[in-house]
Amino acid sequence: MFILNPVPVIALCLLSACLWMLRCPYDRQAQRAFFILLTAPAFFGFVLIAESDAGFLKFDNHLYLIDQALGGSPAFVLARICAGWPMRFLTIVYLSIDLAMAFWYCVNLWRQRDDTILVAYVVNLVLGSFFYLIVPASGPAFAFGAALHSGVLPNVSPMPITLDAQPNAIPSLHMSTAVLFVLFSEGSRTLRAFAWLFFAGTVMATLALGEHYLIDLVVAVPFGCFVADVVKKRIPGALWNLALVLVWLLSLRFNTPFLISHEWILRICALGTLCASIYIVKIKAGVESNGLAQSATSGVGVS
Repeated sequence: MFILNPVPVIALCLLSACLWMLRCPYDRQAQRAFFILLTAPAFFGFVLIAESDAGFLKFDNHLYLIDQALGGSPAFVLARICAGWPMRFLTIVYLSIDLAMAFWYCVNLWRQRDDTILVAYVVNLVLGSFFYLIVPASGPAFAFGAALHSGVLPNVSPMPITLDAQPNAIPSLHMSTAVLFVLFSEGSRTLRAFAWLFFAGTVMATLALGEHYLIDLVVAVPFGCFVADVVKKRIPGALWNLALVLVWLLSLRFNTPFLISHEWILRICALGTLCASIYIVKIKAGVESNGLAQSATSGVGVS
């Protein structure tokens, strides 16, 4: 099984923050960024270790069967198709999340936006780590091991299992972070195109590496929208997306047998969740872009 090691990437981010602090010792944004880069990953890691030590039963069988009912198990397919250099490339994409977060933060500052995205990172990590407790699961690479690459699909029942791995599968925080990149790239077609490319790469990487199930990514989309709505104080949108996330998590926890026995209902709900989230994203992008354009026009008129 391939083992991911994010320590060098985190160390590089912390080193960059230290250099920024030395260059701009009185910059409040530098101080804030340094504090968050130092404490947020540490808190996230502490919570995951605590949750792992608590010995929760894992619901990986449930999520695997949900993927099967959705039309297959893409993690098992992509793990075989992407063997070799594609897997190495996808590993780079997966591990680059910290650098991408730092990049998006710097770009937002350069574009003279506020540092709200930094708060979004914290909300994403903190709430996500606690949401893991609703449906504790670890991912197909940890639950099924060699079967992920063998081509033989496991035959399991929807029963919780004992698994010595961290419960950090659903919702996928890699995917919700990629959603944040899309939502915080408004006003720039180039940046938004790059955000969507990173989004697509994250989908491929999380599945091919066996870190997540497909349903993890589906639930992560409204979760990422919820985080963006919270930090931007758009309460109606936040409540709507939070409701979507909680309905999915509670349904998976307590009603998986019903979902896997009614495949079309499951598929319609999954597709509807994605369509609703993407539609809301497009509306927000259009409204915010129009607002920026009107502000720029008003500014020209006044001067």
